[in-house]
Amino acid sequence: MMSSRVLISALMVSLLLGAANNVVNPHRIAWIGSPSLLKVNPLDVIEEPHAKGFEKGLKFARRGVEHNLTPIVIGLAAVVVLTLAWLFTGSALFGILQTWFRLGMAALFIAACWYKLANPQQFATAVAQYRMLPAPLVDLFALWLPALELVVALGLVFTRWTREFSALLALLWVMFIVALGEGLLRRLGITCGCFNIAEAYGSTGETWFALQRDVVLLVPTLFLAAFGRQRYLWQRR
Repeated sequence: MMSSRVLISALMVSLLLGAANNVVNPHRIAWIGSPSLLKVNPLDVIEEPHAKGFEKGLKFARRGVEHNLTPIVIGLAAVVVLTLAWLFTGSALFGILQTWFRLGMAALFIAACWYKLANPQQFATAVAQYRMLPAPLVDLFALWLPALELVVALGLVFTRWTREFSALLALLWVMFIVALGEGLLRRLGITCGCFNIAEAYGSTGETWFALQRDVVLLVPTLFLAAFGRQRYLWQRR
């Protein structure tokens, strides 16, 4: 019963937050409707084999690691040092890993929702390119989704409801996986649009990488939704 109340409350708060953002945002959009589809660059919809697209996604990830190798190494080193320090104080390894995962996912979703909340017009344009929703619902969805991402991020950090917010996080991963997979299968030539929307069409390598990343992150998210410890992050046990 408590789990249901937490989930319903999170969904309601996200709806209210999305609506409030549209009221005060200078880039506000219509409540009902959809932006126009953008013109597709023919070079972006070449019918290449999906195996090649999968490989392009791996190469995209490798280039990203190579370009950010120094901060990645520093961050991993800090995580290892802090983890060893926590283990020395008697903290359980599972609890430490759960803490890192919750913090990491919260940071990821705050980064992802920031531009969407700041510019609903651009994000609604990105949503429209997927061609999955009825046109009247595109703007409403574009207002609600980043608000839900923010609510989930804050819930992972500031509440004890690990399983409930992990379940919402899993819902988001599944939504993203379905949307990205559909876009790739239909060869729409659209990019992920996860963290920016400079243009809605581009290299499919980014889209394949986003799909691979989401599938990988869905696994530990489902595990936490089923077995995560209900605790605040600042609680030792």
